[in-house]
Amino acid sequence: LRSLKLEVSLPSGRSEVITLSPSASVGDLKLATQRAFGQRYLRLAGPQGRLLDPTKSLELNGLKDGDSIAAIALQPKIVASSSAFVMWCVGGDRIVTWGSDQPVRNQPINVQQIQSSTHAFAAIMGDGSVVTWGNPEHGGRSEAVRDQLRNVQQLKATNGAFAAILA
Repeated sequence: LRSLKLEVSLPSGRSEVITLSPSASVGDLKLATQRAFGQRYLRLAGPQGRLLDPTKSLELNGLKDGDSIAAIALQPKIVASSSAFVMWCVGGDRIVTWGSDQPVRNQPINVQQIQSSTHAFAAIMGDGSVVTWGNPEHGGRSEAVRDQLRNVQQLKATNGAFAAILA
C-alpha cells in the first residue's frame, strides 16, 4: 500500500509533511493538519490554488506524492440571538449552533454572513442565496420569499425580521 507525502504550509512559512493513504479524504488531511499546526479552523488549497473538497479523496482531488498544500487559517465568527449562538468561518464548510433556537435543518455551506433577530438567524450563502432558521415569528422562515432572495449582498436584522440588500 503506497502513501502520499504532502507538504502543508501556512502563509507564515511554517510547514509540516503529512503522510496519508491516497484513498484518505481531504477531511482526513485537514484533521491531520489541524493537529500538526494546533490550528482548528483551516481551509486547504491544492498546488494550483483551488480549494480542496473535504468530502473527496486525495486522489480524486488530483493530489500526488510531494505536492505542496496551502493551509489557510480562518477566523471564527459568533452571532447571538437572545437564546442561542451560531459560530462559523466565512467560506467554511459548517456552522455550530447551541442554545434554545431551533437547529439548522440543512447545514449551510460556504456561509458568508449571519445575522440574528431575537429568536432566529439568517445566513447568506456563497451563491448569494439566504437560509433562515429559528422561530418563524422572528424571521426564522423565509420559504414565501425564497425566490426573491437571490444575489443577496448583505443582511440586516431587527428584533423580529430580516432585510436583504440585493446586488
